[in-house]
Amino acid sequence: MSGSVSISWSQDRNTVLWFLAFVGVFAFYVIRSFSHLISHDVGWFLYGAGRLLDGARLYRDVIDLNPPLVFYLGMPAVWLGRIGGWSEIDVYRILILLTILLSLLLSSRLLNSVLSDLSLGLRRALFLFLALLLTTLAASDFGQREHVMAILIFPYLCGVAVHAKRKDVRPGFGALVGLLAGIGFALKPYFPIPFIVLEIYLVRKLRGVSSLLRPDVLVVVGVQVLYWTVVLLCHKEYIDIVVQMGQFYEAYDTTLEDTLANRVTPFLLLSVPVFFAQRSNGRVKEFRSVTFVAGSAFFVVGVLQHKGWAYHFYPALTALGLFLVASGAVAMMSWRKSRYFHWLTSTRFINVIIPLTLITLMITFDIVWSARKKAHADLIPFLAQRAAGRSVFVFSTGMTPAFPAVNYSRAVWQSPFACLWFLPALYHDEGGQSNTPDGYNSLAQMGSLERRFFNQVVSDLVTTPPSLLVSNTSEWKQALGRRSFDFIQYY
Repeated sequence: MSGSVSISWSQDRNTVLWFLAFVGVFAFYVIRSFSHLISHDVGWFLYGAGRLLDGARLYRDVIDLNPPLVFYLGMPAVWLGRIGGWSEIDVYRILILLTILLSLLLSSRLLNSVLSDLSLGLRRALFLFLALLLTTLAASDFGQREHVMAILIFPYLCGVAVHAKRKDVRPGFGALVGLLAGIGFALKPYFPIPFIVLEIYLVRKLRGVSSLLRPDVLVVVGVQVLYWTVVLLCHKEYIDIVVQMGQFYEAYDTTLEDTLANRVTPFLLLSVPVFFAQRSNGRVKEFRSVTFVAGSAFFVVGVLQHKGWAYHFYPALTALGLFLVASGAVAMMSWRKSRYFHWLTSTRFINVIIPLTLITLMITFDIVWSARKKAHADLIPFLAQRAAGRSVFVFSTGMTPAFPAVNYSRAVWQSPFACLWFLPALYHDEGGQSNTPDGYNSLAQMGSLERRFFNQVVSDLVTTPPSLLVSNTSEWKQALGRRSFDFIQYY
């Protein structure tokens, strides 16, 4: 490969105005984001990280099917919050926002080369859209594993596009990009799949395997090997948890039809014909190919998880969104002789209209997200008034409403389980009928695993009786189908 990557945006008299536009959009998002509740998963991971800092043992005192990295990444936020007297949630948000800035900075040093076929205005517009994807469009996914992964790997995606253009990235820079990507790909066992797919794409593109010896690839592989070696040696209980309890999590699976009925499927259906229609167009072809391949691979990863949850498809949304925007920019370049092209790529449009549009989108997502979280927020003052600093337990097959209400109310969660996620596998019934006379297995009828879970919960409740006990009495309980289930009667 030949050539080198330019590490700065082309300078012109409007750079300061564009920078201020970017800072304005980012600042607006930061101010609004702190008024949102974190998701239930993030709340549980932060709480688990705090338990580990207090001496708890992962997969014994904190039981979860996720690999340990997600808990380790939450520990700095909890630790800094404690020594500074700050909210661990706010510290976590700040750390994520700083990581986004780092990702954007590293990506910007590669995008100028990757997007060199576009006008400066279109490059800047695409960069602003990337900032939007990593912030506002994350919405309820902010801080989730998929969100963090997308942040960490985007410089790597840009690097793949650079290498696809047969240009080099400095070894030190590539190693840093690989370190971030390696951490991102390690967050879930499914995540390395797009990495493998992208490297296969690059090998085919360059017609040789020498690209696999790049510093970023070597570091990504090294991080994966080191991480999983540590997991196998230091967290042997994790394998036991996955083998013994993984089958119970399958009760939350949904049908393929329901999994495909997510917000990203239309983007993929639109991206496929656009990709092939512009395949012969050489403008930013490498960037478009990389984002399309990555988005498709991440879509498959979302489907393979069989849950259909929106955040599983966030990485696919990010990559396919960038692909479609880049494809739109390529189409606009064919209008270069049109006065509309010069207006759309003018300083006024890029620095004024686009930021206002992004802020409008932020407000729209803010309204939608606030409505979604209102029901969860109702429990927070209730717990804060009655259980702040004291133990609480919520009978529920979903993490909500316990999390993030426990985090915000400063209540104490003593159970090693985030929720009773093992019950749906034992009592899920689409027909709403019971296969036992009273609806529940007696101790004598219980299998070994059900008895183990039952005794664990009862033991926790007896050993450290909660000051407040909350039970989900709604007709719909997550993953239990149409079955009526009374937690109090069961226990």
